[in-house]
Amino acid sequence: MLSWVQGMRPLDDASMSWMEVLYLRLSGQLARIVTGPKTAASEKLLDIGTNSYYYIAHAHPEYGDLVVAHDESDVQQGVLLSATPFDTGGLAQKRIATVDLLSDNDRKTLVQRWTFKASDYEPAMREWVDEAYDAPTDYVTGLKQPANLLVKEIDLSKCSSHAWTWEGRLPADVYGGAPIRVAKIYMKPRRTSIYFEWVRTQKMLSAEEAREHMRVVTLLTEEVSAPVASMRSYMIRGGAL
Repeated sequence: MLSWVQGMRPLDDASMSWMEVLYLRLSGQLARIVTGPKTAASEKLLDIGTNSYYYIAHAHPEYGDLVVAHDESDVQQGVLLSATPFDTGGLAQKRIATVDLLSDNDRKTLVQRWTFKASDYEPAMREWVDEAYDAPTDYVTGLKQPANLLVKEIDLSKCSSHAWTWEGRLPADVYGGAPIRVAKIYMKPRRTSIYFEWVRTQKMLSAEEAREHMRVVTLLTEEVSAPVASMRSYMIRGGAL
């Protein structure tokens, strides 16, 4: 199973609370999540539409307040998945160094060329991981730099993990529940009770619906001091690659 992972960074200055973002993600209401200005600018430049983004088989420390793993093998019918062997936003915002200077149109073309549809990305990803690392777990933990990159236009010597961590994305639509099945949630201590109190007070669900939502979240969630490290261990135990 390849886990598609979404994390969350502190949202103190954001227009939405972390509880609302988590609820909209878990309930599949992705179109209601406010897109940040940098993400919106990247999507416009690359002409990829508005998306929900995931790291494939990797939990990134920049998004470690809470981390959610989705089972990529269990997707709603009709949901269009795409993957690239780098962070598209990082490329668009020039945070990923390239061997040659690229124009905006060059960056758009590079994303188009390296976008895989549905599960077509898996053979290419697995082959690259086998060639670039001593063991697949080195990719999952992110603690080692790969020996090479699949995309030769990217300068490995000047880049961070955004340049080689595979990105998954799907259109930010409104789905009937999570478009990719949620498999595991790690939150920092006391976050679950805060989230449940928010669910109760928002009145978006009937009392019965709220109880069912909280029951499912309880089954999937563990509160830990280090959500990213716990998610990495979870993926390694499950044979992420």
